[in-house]
Amino acid sequence: KLKKIDGYRLNVVDDDHKLLGSLGTAKLLSADKNTKIDTLLSKQKRPHILVTAYMHEMINHPGWISNRQLPVVDRNGVYLGELDYETVVSYQQESMLDRKPLEPFGSMLSLAGIYWLSVSWLLESLFSNKNKNHRG
Repeated sequence: KLKKIDGYRLNVVDDDHKLLGSLGTAKLLSADKNTKIDTLLSKQKRPHILVTAYMHEMINHPGWISNRQLPVVDRNGVYLGELDYETVVSYQQESMLDRKPLEPFGSMLSLAGIYWLSVSWLLESLFSNKNKNHRG
């Protein structure tokens, strides 16, 4: 059952609300009650989005390849909240409807970014399913 909930990540902050990292819920729930949280944190720095990022930076962020949500921080690393990929895409689509059409080159770049993001998700999905089937 722990594997089913391991997709959820908890962001861990210090006393100054600076983002320290993230922790899988399964790892937290399976830890001994005396274990300190900082010892459970992933050694890899979790991708995040700066609050000052432009829309094209958010939509093309490489962190979306392996995360459905990304933490948002300010310049000092202070955790401000979580941003969901579907929200970013929805906002971009709405804002594009409200604007005049972009030059063709800009539209092609946006489409190319979405295309490669989709391809990477597809490949990740195929490899993760192959590994699951291979194990069992």
